[in-house]
Amino acid sequence: MGLLAKLVGANQRMSRMFALTGADRQIASIGEAEIRSAQARCASCTDTDACERFLETSGPFAVRPAYCRNRALIDRLTAE
Repeated sequence: MGLLAKLVGANQRMSRMFALTGADRQIASIGEAEIRSAQARCASCTDTDACERFLETSGPFAVRPAYCRNRALIDRLTAE
């Protein structure tokens, strides 16, 4: 898989994860640098297959999975 495809896939998964967990409701409260850091964490994930399964099988406002590298950010955004 090429770098561009990996980055696009990571951004799509991150957007879906934030929407599924409800973190997207507070995304405007963080800065661009923090969003880029979240994208980089997602792009470096080694659990993409598990993430895809989670995204396909979980309902709205799901609790983020333990392996998610953005779990602290998601937790913070969903607590606000």
